[in-house]
Amino acid sequence: METQSESSSQEPFETHCVIELSTKCNADFVEWMIQRIQSPKSQGGAELLVRSVRDVNTNQYAFLHICAPTYRLLMIAEWLELMKPDMQDNEALREFTVKTLSRFVPEGGYPGDLFDYAEKARMVYFEIHELRAKDDETDRFYKTDKIRFSVGQSIITKIQRKDLINQIFSLHEKEVLKLLSKDWISLSFSKKQPLDRIRAYFGEHISIYFAFLGYYTEMLVPATILGFSMFFLQWFSAGSLQSTAAFAIFNVLWATFFFERWKRYCNRLSYKWGVLNKTNQELELPRAQFKGSMGKNPVTGQPEPVYSVVQRNIWIGLVSAPVVTLCLFLTLYILGTYLHTQLRLSEEYLKNPTIMLFFGKFAPSAVYTICINIFRSVYKYIATWLTDKENHRLQTSYEFHLIWKLLLFNFINSFSSLFYIAFWLQDLDLLRSHLAAQLITNQILDQFPETLMPYAKVQYEKWRLKRELRNEQKKRTARGENVDPNFEALRDQATIESELPEYLGTFDDYLELFLQFGYCFLFSSAFPIAALFALINNVIEIRGDGFKLCNIMQRPFARPANSIGPWQLAFELMGFAAVTTNLALIYVSPPVHEYFSHASDGQLIMAFVVIEHLLIFAKLGMTVLIPTVPRDVAIAMAKTEYDMKLAVKERRAQESRKEIEAQIQAKRWSRRAVRGDPRQGASPSTRSLPTSPQDDVTFVRSIN
Repeated sequence: METQSESSSQEPFETHCVIELSTKCNADFVEWMIQRIQSPKSQGGAELLVRSVRDVNTNQYAFLHICAPTYRLLMIAEWLELMKPDMQDNEALREFTVKTLSRFVPEGGYPGDLFDYAEKARMVYFEIHELRAKDDETDRFYKTDKIRFSVGQSIITKIQRKDLINQIFSLHEKEVLKLLSKDWISLSFSKKQPLDRIRAYFGEHISIYFAFLGYYTEMLVPATILGFSMFFLQWFSAGSLQSTAAFAIFNVLWATFFFERWKRYCNRLSYKWGVLNKTNQELELPRAQFKGSMGKNPVTGQPEPVYSVVQRNIWIGLVSAPVVTLCLFLTLYILGTYLHTQLRLSEEYLKNPTIMLFFGKFAPSAVYTICINIFRSVYKYIATWLTDKENHRLQTSYEFHLIWKLLLFNFINSFSSLFYIAFWLQDLDLLRSHLAAQLITNQILDQFPETLMPYAKVQYEKWRLKRELRNEQKKRTARGENVDPNFEALRDQATIESELPEYLGTFDDYLELFLQFGYCFLFSSAFPIAALFALINNVIEIRGDGFKLCNIMQRPFARPANSIGPWQLAFELMGFAAVTTNLALIYVSPPVHEYFSHASDGQLIMAFVVIEHLLIFAKLGMTVLIPTVPRDVAIAMAKTEYDMKLAVKERRAQESRKEIEAQIQAKRWSRRAVRGDPRQGASPSTRSLPTSPQDDVTFVRSIN
């Protein structure tokens, strides 16, 4: 049986958020949730519309479809301080308020069209998480569902932690997605990514990633052209030291130029999307997994769990850091054992080239690959467990600590063997072949498990579910439940999309780019055409990641973002490391020692250190000289801030004038009443402020 609950609004029901309920939820508990979501804000509810769907076989509640009427969207948007274009001021971005609605909606326009679906879903997601437990609800369901609330605690967060909710997701818009896919994932390489439409559909967090991927890909074009030229130059003139040094210097400085230009481009996009100044993390909702004793948020004053920072730091210092360090040393030990065994077998094969040794020399590589892949999975589990135990309040903080744990491991795992070959064995030919093998193999292998296998699985699941839904449709029709064709489509779509894999974020995508950046720039002087392979991969990656989001994954909720977060620092540190590695590669190459045969090792090392410091100072100088915020954006931001301050001053002036006028009238009224003035019957509201200086002086004296 299907139940539905709506207000008297005649707006068509549009599912903004879907809650899939666990089979452990009993009917009383679900009906209480529905009542809390629907009840007015004045009674502590969310004042949203709800339609529930029961399982056709068990008659249990399965899904809750939640929709926000337009007037609630307007109120939530004002609370979240969303930025919208002001139609009366050349579409300059302004903070939205209900009072100034006419400035944001064109004449004859519908207020609901002011927000795209991603914003609506985000607002509803925020609002349901703001539902707080009341005094009489703390132990209401303890006997039946073993759940106890604290007064003021987020209800949805607590329910998620108790696994009474399987998942919360939003639905794809099929027609919009079809048009977006056509322009985004097409094979035309002349088209730029429709970033504004990606942002409108998936939110800033994902659109910023694709903006970075596209900008980085464009940056690879000059490096590819120069690297290709350098490759042929090295092929025909192996001793071209000057060209190798020039190419290495170009790469490290070009990487710095790219990142500074990227910051400007990112800030321009962030301003355009109204999220440039949204940096106050204290307003971010706590993670569902965050635990602690109930307290108050020092900024909002809302009740929420509180956890000691000292206790978290003790765990990080005494548990997380030592365990991560031990795992990293274990990774180096596995690598050292592999390299030692590989070299020993290769030497034995050269001395005694038998068939057994020929195949045997490949055994260490196979064993190492298996071991490191197993250890990678184990380490990821350990890193996630450690970060969970650190109990971070915000998702941004949680991701920051998890990213750095996994980055350290992947950096050592991916680049240690290259450093060993380059600076211990000093075999540049082996380094080139090893680098090419890792770069090309990783790119080919990543595409298959990321896109093709999941797509085949999803298509099979959709086919299976559609067949089951046809049978359910007959049962619901026989029971008389199918009364709204529009909602029937939403109901079936939610059932299908609930089985799609959840989009877990951009971590793996950024990690892939980070490692690729290292392959291209850490050892660019040894393998100049690395940028070519990266360019080809990224052109495919843009379409592959877009295809994955549009055809394989659930639609993620929009998350505001104005940068690539901790990845910016990671890429920049890699850029500084590239200065040292490229100069060191040039230093250990035979042409250097042949060209500077008259110089001692000490002089060469001194020259290496001086040039390294000069390049680092050049990188820092570029960072200082190139402003991160474009001038036009800075002016527009200053103008917006000025207009906001001016509006506040004008409002305060109006309030002050009313207050002064009220006090003057009250003072005159009381004085006339004391002396029996015949004018005391006149209404104070009919009088206005005195305008002469004498009246002002009289008023001040009377107040004092």
